[in-house]
Amino acid sequence: MRLRLAAVLACALLAATGSASAQSDPRVLAAVRLAQDGRVDSARSALATLEKSVGPADSTFAQVLYAQGLVAPTVDDARQRLQRVVTEYPLSSWADDAVVRLGQLEYANGDPAAAARQLEKFHGDYAASPLFPVAAVWAGRALLRAQDSLAGCRWVSEGLGRVGGDAVTRRELAALAAACGGKAVAVRDSVKPPVAPADSVVATPSPGVSVPPAPAAVAVPVPTPTAPPAPAWRVQIVAAGSPAEADAALLRAKRAGFDAIVVREGNYHKVRLGSYASRAEAAAAATRVKAKLGVDPFVVRDP
Repeated sequence: MRLRLAAVLACALLAATGSASAQSDPRVLAAVRLAQDGRVDSARSALATLEKSVGPADSTFAQVLYAQGLVAPTVDDARQRLQRVVTEYPLSSWADDAVVRLGQLEYANGDPAAAARQLEKFHGDYAASPLFPVAAVWAGRALLRAQDSLAGCRWVSEGLGRVGGDAVTRRELAALAAACGGKAVAVRDSVKPPVAPADSVVATPSPGVSVPPAPAAVAVPVPTPTAPPAPAWRVQIVAAGSPAEADAALLRAKRAGFDAIVVREGNYHKVRLGSYASRAEAAAAATRVKAKLGVDPFVVRDP
């Protein structure tokens, strides 16, 4: 059955953090902003025109498919567009994000098992992605909802270990860790699907055959979230006049491997990277930031 995204996925896709600001091509960004302003039909039309003009060989094409997935009229259309990004452009900077969106799509569509399978692909193919903590949030939710608490809490544990300075994602993971009740989680030593596909066959032992119990998993406690030391020195890369502009800089920094936060001061949304114990450490980091992002950063001290 083809379901309307407006009824099922408005929060999971269009209002998700960075859904518009993730776009680096200004034409794609403009189209997604149309959708966020309620002009969804205009956004779809703009993206359809852009799709015809750039062609599959253009580096922008993966971005266009990704954006079309965000503003698609049905769940099936969204799934198809996002899956094309993953399948046809697996090395693009949009593939890891598309897998997370597919997991959110299945979760919002009421299929936590399918969401978990999508996100397990993320663990296998994009484990080094800076989006890992976000993927861990959705995998944890899906698996806990699917009654697979061991796999869900394992995801949460891994996510907490890598969340860095993203305060929002840290709070979401901490809430899931509380739902885990502090139970031990198995250390992941290989990539295994957390939920078996619906068509898989589970073997049963023949009568009279004794099956030894599975060995107990090595367990570690779910780590307790820790706050960065305060006061902290950080590297500021932009003082944006709008949340969308700040989100764009934030996601770009995260994709480059930096821990980043947005600090609201007056009418400005300031994007700051890292958390350093001294000005000297922050200054050294600023040099790396400038080389990698091509911006003119400067060192600030949090109060």
